[in-house]
Amino acid sequence: MINNQTKQLTPCELLGYKEGDKFRLINTTSKWTLIDDDGSEMPLFVDAEGVDSYLYLFEIEKIEETLQQTTELTFTEQQLKQSMENAGWYGSSFDEIIIELKTLVDPEYAEYLRLKAKFDG
Repeated sequence: MINNQTKQLTPCELLGYKEGDKFRLINTTSKWTLIDDDGSEMPLFVDAEGVDSYLYLFEIEKIEETLQQTTELTFTEQQLKQSMENAGWYGSSFDEIIIELKTLVDPEYAEYLRLKAKFDG
């Protein structure tokens, strides 16, 4: 006799997610790793600092990491300024570049600048 019962897929499996996959919270830069597909729509994740949290699947999006994406470089403002001076870039443009870099890596800072410009202007 053949068993016609098939395993029910979990919400994660239906979306193609598996434990170990990387995600980010929508509208943030917060990165999470799926660590326990418990079959619910709110499985267990861990962030980069090791903090566990149950997150709804509709709150996250999968990150397709490549070598280029996982290689993050961080520099202090002083290191950036010195590099720019070494390359022959002088003047007040340094401060403008720092602001632009901050808006690229921090969506909340970008939103702050947008609102500041709206209400100041």
